[in-house]
Amino acid sequence: MSAPGLLSLVSQVLGEDALEPEASVALQGILRAISKNQGVPGGHEIVVDSWRVLGNTPGADKAFINELSQQDPSAYADLRHLMLRWGTLANILRLLSAALSAFRATYAEHLMLEVTPPIIIQGQVEGPGAVLFKVEDYYCKQACLAPSSQMYLEACLASLSSAAHASPSERVHSLEAELALVDFEQLMAHIENICISYKSAIAWLNAHAIKHPLEDAAGNPVPGADGSPVMVDHVVGDEIAEAAETMLVDGHGEPLFLLSFPSNVRPFYMKRVPKAEGDTGPVWTESCDLLLPGVGEVVGGSMRITDINELLAAYESYGVDAAMYYWYTDQRTYGTCEHGVYALGVEASSFYGISFYGLVGKPVYCPTLLIISQTM
Repeated sequence: MSAPGLLSLVSQVLGEDALEPEASVALQGILRAISKNQGVPGGHEIVVDSWRVLGNTPGADKAFINELSQQDPSAYADLRHLMLRWGTLANILRLLSAALSAFRATYAEHLMLEVTPPIIIQGQVEGPGAVLFKVEDYYCKQACLAPSSQMYLEACLASLSSAAHASPSERVHSLEAELALVDFEQLMAHIENICISYKSAIAWLNAHAIKHPLEDAAGNPVPGADGSPVMVDHVVGDEIAEAAETMLVDGHGEPLFLLSFPSNVRPFYMKRVPKAEGDTGPVWTESCDLLLPGVGEVVGGSMRITDINELLAAYESYGVDAAMYYWYTDQRTYGTCEHGVYALGVEASSFYGISFYGLVGKPVYCPTLLIISQTM
């Protein structure tokens, strides 16, 4: 029986407002198949003989629909447990499930094993400026929720050759973006034409008067006389913020591969590009990000340092405690090889084609990263 039919029946028995939307009921009757062209989900209906209310819901101002419609959209993040009952968000979870299943099936087909690394870590796996969720007392030491499993996947390379892992990215994200449609066939056909170096990106941002807040030594915006942040041009060595990345790719109107970031804005473990004799410029990394219009970064990857002396020097230059990474150093001590790692944002890539901000403005739950570590 359809919902309107059931409500009509209930109103005859219990009164007009006795049963509210989202109430749960138990129905007893005969289940029968119906023709597909009637548009009934599942292709079945039940001819009800008897029913009873399992759990009613509040009415009037506290009714389910009213409770949500009276909220400011900014408060929706705290009401996702209710908004999931709307078909759109439930379908988002189905879409994510289908996407992850497809990824897992593809990598299994290529003999790439999925592993399950720790979710609490003590080491750094992100670049400078990453905001992580800290755990203050982890075996009497400070740790954080793992934003990425990539370094643990590298530890699997000697035995597995290639490894993959899909997990939530436990870091502070801002994904209030409206997504558009991408033509991946065009991306693959013209991949060389959509590559842009970090230096070219800095020049483009300045040519289009896209500035960023001036920061002090602690990374805090410097206020001007009116209290608002002082805005300055980008220079080589600056981190390109998420908003600037989005404006960069939107300005080009097509997907972009942003290449060769300077080492000072990337994690210590990324492989450096050898410098020519006499070159006093920045140290560049063998790294890239894939940016999509309206979204920004959806894939980030790099080659990793393989030489142990170079890795030890990177620890020192970044002020990293090498003792904490003994297990990572061991990967270079006991045999090493050229290898790279990349991470793909499952939500961003899956929802590319959906007005995501119009749905909620943020992922249904914590953003998921698909991390791939592979020998070269």
